[in-house]
Amino acid sequence: MNRIFIFILVLISFFLLFKKENQTPDIRITSTLTNNSAVSVDKKITRPIEKILFQIGEIKDIKSESVYEKNIIDIYLKKKLFLNKGDIKDEIIRNLLFEKEKIGSGAEILLDENFDKTYDALIGVIAQNEDYSELYKKTENIKDEFLKLKRRNKVIIKGDEEQTLYLFFKSPYFSNLKLTSEIIKKEVSNINANFGGGYYETKNNFIEMTSNNKFQTENDIKERIINIEGKPVKLNDIFEIKKTVKIPKTKLTLIDGKRGLILAVSKMNGANGFLFNREICNLVQKLNKKYGGVEIVYNKKLFQNNVLYFEIFANNGASFSETKNIVLKGIEFLKNKNVKNYTAFIGYYPPKINKNFFEGVEKPNFAAFIIKTKNKNKVKFEFEKFLKNNFSAVQIKTNYKNPLKIKISNKNFDNFIKQKEDFKKELAKIREISFISDNWGSETFSLGIKINENLSALFGISPVEIFNFLNGFYNGITLTYYFKDDVRIPVILKGKDFIGINSLAIYSSKLKKIIPIGEFAEVKPILSYPKILRSDNEYSVIFEIEPNNLFIKNKIIKILKNNYNYEILKN
Repeated sequence: MNRIFIFILVLISFFLLFKKENQTPDIRITSTLTNNSAVSVDKKITRPIEKILFQIGEIKDIKSESVYEKNIIDIYLKKKLFLNKGDIKDEIIRNLLFEKEKIGSGAEILLDENFDKTYDALIGVIAQNEDYSELYKKTENIKDEFLKLKRRNKVIIKGDEEQTLYLFFKSPYFSNLKLTSEIIKKEVSNINANFGGGYYETKNNFIEMTSNNKFQTENDIKERIINIEGKPVKLNDIFEIKKTVKIPKTKLTLIDGKRGLILAVSKMNGANGFLFNREICNLVQKLNKKYGGVEIVYNKKLFQNNVLYFEIFANNGASFSETKNIVLKGIEFLKNKNVKNYTAFIGYYPPKINKNFFEGVEKPNFAAFIIKTKNKNKVKFEFEKFLKNNFSAVQIKTNYKNPLKIKISNKNFDNFIKQKEDFKKELAKIREISFISDNWGSETFSLGIKINENLSALFGISPVEIFNFLNGFYNGITLTYYFKDDVRIPVILKGKDFIGINSLAIYSSKLKKIIPIGEFAEVKPILSYPKILRSDNEYSVIFEIEPNNLFIKNKIIKILKNNYNYEILKN
């Protein structure tokens, strides 16, 4: 009898271990590399890290997504009994530290141990007017109240914009001051030294290295003196210095159609869920009486798991305002259908409230809806139909679809791009297909600068100097940062107004004069890729096709068989 019992236990364990693979990755690595395109991020960060990871025997598969400035690498482990995920994380950390010089210079890499954690409560803070700074300030104060809860773990604000201290160029002809971005960065960082995260390992201990920030307030920076050719000058004399809590340009949260922010709260491990929920409900009632000008919303109708979920991707070239316009028209549609409880997230992914929701990178052409309604199937069908009929460039993903999913991959990037486009054209010829989307996105054109290196050498201006100058003027260069309480505030050197590239000039220390950029560089449009997706060391794209039936599937397989490396994925 005992043998039969043990045999049944082994069978159950085997089934649980080797059942259909869970789509949730075991480990996630996120990286940032400022002012780098998707292609550059892929080349400098993704591929070097992938090479390191593929040397670890317990890793089964690696999927990655590289976009502008950011990348996500999802790691799937082999299914083995007694596999210790913690040991593998430690091995990844060690390998990344040992091979750090092979990974893009300046890249910030984070092994995110909490990516699969869900938030237990989402609290909406709704503005009763259009003053974003007031909404943000009150939400920060409300966050402090939630931090006092006994059973809470994390409390974060979603949909906000971090505070920034800007040093704006007072003149586009910054070069007239005989200054370069490098000189400013060196001067400012020297008087406000920052370093952290470094350590020295002894036999039994780690010695951490930190520094004290000298900047505490905005005024400290305004009054700080730097040297220009031996002359002392206050930063306030040459820069317009402003601290901002700006309305986010590419992030917006609309709760029941009104502007808001989200407080995402997770409970302490082991805490009683009923008591945790009661704590939150009591606090929300109390805070609604305390804070005027905002409405604090927490109820099961808005954010429980049993909801309709829509992801909307506008054409990759779409601006945030175009995406916002689609969402506003969608809200009008929901109002006309008498749907009352919904939240729209524009430009960023909603906080993760269950394992089916994934938080991704911020994108101006992205939006998501969380909708609570009794008529789920009817609203899902009608809302999806409305979006498709009115916005031809929109791709839609919901949590109630069963599309045909086909992955195309290739190790050679140029061949992959050609095959991806060829396959899309072939699909367009099949008249029975009503919907096609892919997770790569549409390529767009941006401005590229082709430098005549012979001319720039004659002027004594290196390509690096040109890049740093333009990068500083348009994107901003982080000079340093300082702490106010526990908030880290970056100090950024930047041009205040947009000015055409040909109108800018750079100072030549060799010729002792300013040279217009048009004298030694040509501005040309270049093709820009929105993202680079890789799977198991190959470039890949997943197409979703509807309807999903045998007739269409057979037609597509005929196209794929001869010319493509493909895989038909299970939903």
